[in-house]
Amino acid sequence: MKDLTKGNTFLILFRFAIPLIIAGVVAQSYNLIDLIVAGNFIGSDALSATGCTSTLIQFLSSLFWGFGVAVSAIVGKLYGSKQYERIPVVIKTVSIFVSGLMALLCVGFIIFSRQTLVLLKVDEEIFEAANSYFRIFMVSLFIQALTYIWTCTLQSLGDSLYPMAMTLVSGLGNIGLNLLFVITFNMGINGLAYASILSCLISLIMGVIRILVYIKKLGGNYRLEFSFFELKKVSKLALPCILQQCSLYFSSVVVQPLINNMGKQVSGGYAIAMNVNTFLNAIYHNISRAVSAYVAQSKGAKQYNNYKKGVFIGFIQQLCFVAPLTIICIVFANPIFSIFMRDNDVSCLPYATQFAYICIPFLAFSALGNLMHSFYKSVGAVKSVLFSTIVFSIARILLSYLIPTVNLIDNIYWGLALAWVIEDVMLMIIYFIGIWKTNNHKTYEKELKFNKVSK
Repeated sequence: MKDLTKGNTFLILFRFAIPLIIAGVVAQSYNLIDLIVAGNFIGSDALSATGCTSTLIQFLSSLFWGFGVAVSAIVGKLYGSKQYERIPVVIKTVSIFVSGLMALLCVGFIIFSRQTLVLLKVDEEIFEAANSYFRIFMVSLFIQALTYIWTCTLQSLGDSLYPMAMTLVSGLGNIGLNLLFVITFNMGINGLAYASILSCLISLIMGVIRILVYIKKLGGNYRLEFSFFELKKVSKLALPCILQQCSLYFSSVVVQPLINNMGKQVSGGYAIAMNVNTFLNAIYHNISRAVSAYVAQSKGAKQYNNYKKGVFIGFIQQLCFVAPLTIICIVFANPIFSIFMRDNDVSCLPYATQFAYICIPFLAFSALGNLMHSFYKSVGAVKSVLFSTIVFSIARILLSYLIPTVNLIDNIYWGLALAWVIEDVMLMIIYFIGIWKTNNHKTYEKELKFNKVSK
C-alpha cells in the first residue's frame, strides 16, 4: 500500500504508471495473441471467427469495468481518508455481487449464442466456428471480471507491481497454452478460448492470494460479508460508469453488423484494427489510471489542489508515449498488421491498414479523452463522462453513415476518428467551466482565494 500524494508527483506517477502500462499491455495481449495465432496457424477464417464478436465482448465487459472504476475510486478515497476498516467490506461486497451478475450474464449468452451471432450478421462460412469460440470464451470473461475488480482494488491502494506480475505470468501462460493447444493438439480456435480460460485462472488465483493479504493488513477477516450500504455507495458511482461504458461500446456494437455484412475479409481486418486500437489504448489508459488513483487519494485527503497537477502531468506523459506510437504505426503499418496473417493469405490486410492511415493520426485525441474520463470518474463527476460519451457514440454512428466516401470501411474509421475530436471538445469545455467540481471543492477554492486576499 502506498500514499501517492506525498513526494515528487511527476516521478511518483511515472513510477506508478510503468507497471500499470506493462500490466495493461500484457492483459490486452490475450486477444492479440489469439488473433496472431489464429491468422498464422489456422487461417483467415479463424481470424474472422475470433474477431467478429470482439465488440460485443467489450460491450459486455462494460459491466465489470464500471464496477472496477467505482471500486478504485471509492477504495482510493477511503485509503486517503484513512477509513481502512471499510475497505475489506467493500472488496467482499463487490466481489460477491459481480460474481453473481457476470455468472447470469455469461450463462445467458452461452445459451443464446446462436441468436446473438445472427443479430451480429456473422458470415455463414465462419458461423459455427465463431459460435463455438464465443461460448467457450464466455467462461473466460467471467473469470476476467473478478480479476479486474481485484486488480483495480490493488492499484487504488498504491500497489501496481503485483498486478503487473499477475498479468505477466498469465500472459506468458496464454502464449504457451495457445501454441500448445493449436499447434501440438490441433484444437483450432477452440484451443485459443481454452487457453484464455486457463491463463485467466492463473491470474485469478494470484489475485485472491494478494487480496486476502491486504484484507488482513487492513484489519478485516476472511468471513463472507455483504453490505447493502457499501453496495449502494459503489453502485451510485458504478451505474453511471456502466452506462457510460455501455454507451461507448454501443456505437461499436451498432457498427459491427455493418462490418460483418461486408464479408469475412472485412470483419477480419476490422477485428485486427480494433484490437491494435485496444492495445494502444492500454498504454495511455494506464497512465490515466495512475492519475485516477492519485486524484482519488487526493480527494480522500481533501488535497484538491492536486487535481490540476495530476491532469497536467498525465497529459505530458501521454504525449511522450503517443507521439512515437503514432509515427511507428503509420510508417510501419503494413509490417505491423501483417503479423496477424500468413504470407499467402493477406486478404484482410487492406481493411486493417486503413485504420492506421485514418485513425492513428488522431490517437492523441483518444488519449486525452481517456485521461479526462478517468479524472472525472475519480472525482465522482460521472455524469460529465456519460454526457460526453453519448455525444461520442451519436457522432460516431451518424458519421459512419453520412461521410461521403467510396468504401464503407473508410466511413467507419473516419467516424471513429472525428468522434474522438468532438468528444474532446465537450470534455475540455466541461473542465474549464468547472461544473464537475463538488461543493467541498468549491468551498476549498473560496477559502483559498479569501486567504490570499487577506494576506
